[in-house]
Amino acid sequence: MFIYTLIFLYLLYLIIKYDCKGKSPLLSRKANTHLTIVEIVFIIVVGLSYRVGIDALNYMEAFKGFPTFSTFSLNDLSNFEREPFWVLLNITGRSTINDFSFVMMFCALILNIPLFKLIREECKYPFTVLLLYFLMGWLNVSFEMLRQTCATGFILWGSLYLLKGNRRAFLLRAWPAVFFHITGILLVLLIWAFSYIKINKVSLFICTLIFFVGIIIKDS
Repeated sequence: MFIYTLIFLYLLYLIIKYDCKGKSPLLSRKANTHLTIVEIVFIIVVGLSYRVGIDALNYMEAFKGFPTFSTFSLNDLSNFEREPFWVLLNITGRSTINDFSFVMMFCALILNIPLFKLIREECKYPFTVLLLYFLMGWLNVSFEMLRQTCATGFILWGSLYLLKGNRRAFLLRAWPAVFFHITGILLVLLIWAFSYIKINKVSLFICTLIFFVGIIIKDS
């Protein structure tokens, strides 16, 4: 709880120091440094967390039942209930350090790196956005919906290119989302469709919202 309080206070301080001036952090090297620090903290707190979140606990227990690559073949993928890339991620973790922190760190990296790049490039008030995200969704996204987190990370990665008009680069980076969580196909197709109309931050937000609503409906 202490670390979460520190993150909240740090973001609040950065809002007062930078966002209240109404300037993009791209104009300030110090603000960019602070943004990088927040990114690293988000990744480390999630990647090195232990027994936080019901979903994470369930996946941690399931992790112990995955084989290593020495006893696994691709034909065995059909024996697992989860999507193939999630299975391969866990098997990779079992085959390397044999610790669930490998999976958590991957989830933290694949989500936060494109997320913070998007915030850097598109947000006028980045620290305000981060504080709202921290208060409203960070815990759930980081600890309660890990497969969806991986899917979202790849979609955000592709969206960085789609916002620049490169649909092919979007698909090349977003397609793995479907193999982490099947509902990822909903967001990929929606963003693809929106790109032929007008893709902007508002439409991206709407698609993301629909994606998470779909997840909630599916898992209920």
